[in-house]
Amino acid sequence: MRISNTQINDRVLTYLANSQQRLAKAQNQVATGKRVQLPSDDPVGMQRVLATKTDIELGVQFTRNSNIAAGELSATEAALSQITELLSRTSELAVQASNGTLSASERTSIAQEVSQLLTQAIDVGNSQFAGHYLFAGQLTDTAPYVPDNATTPTTVAYAGDTGDIDREVAEGSRVTINITGNRLTPFASLITFRDNLLANDVTALGLDAGLIEAQLDVVLRLR
Repeated sequence: MRISNTQINDRVLTYLANSQQRLAKAQNQVATGKRVQLPSDDPVGMQRVLATKTDIELGVQFTRNSNIAAGELSATEAALSQITELLSRTSELAVQASNGTLSASERTSIAQEVSQLLTQAIDVGNSQFAGHYLFAGQLTDTAPYVPDNATTPTTVAYAGDTGDIDREVAEGSRVTINITGNRLTPFASLITFRDNLLANDVTALGLDAGLIEAQLDVVLRLR
């Protein structure tokens, strides 16, 4: 079969165009450092590229979650540490107050310090991390502990919920990073202790030391 000059020219132009396309593709691969850029380049390779990209994105997200979780846990530990110190001091005062040789005025002075410790404990209980309350459960925009009186509380209500907050730190692996405030309730014991001091009720004060110690044990277990 005779091949015309036109057919020859068409074939040459087609080969030339294909060569230019391959050259452009090679140059682009060199410039970008990517062998596979389109599914048509290598369908199997593109699947691997997409799978690897997904793994990398997940790894970045897990790292971010882990960093957030570490920060939240560290802030919670710091708050619990402060409450431990406050209760330890209160426990010392409870032992001191139960001494039968103390006068009513001396117990009133102790009551003033206990009142300050109570206020500090409420403030610590309402600690925040990154703008969210640590002990409010999932109601992180709500202050968990609400005293009926800012200066001399007689009750402290819990306004949070009992929901856990989990962070996914690896595929299929989640950790709980919060302690719900309903489990952290030293305030009633502090209020009772303060009131017994003001009433100079020696018999009741003899029981307060044990109640404060029990609250301290709760905090230590949570830590």
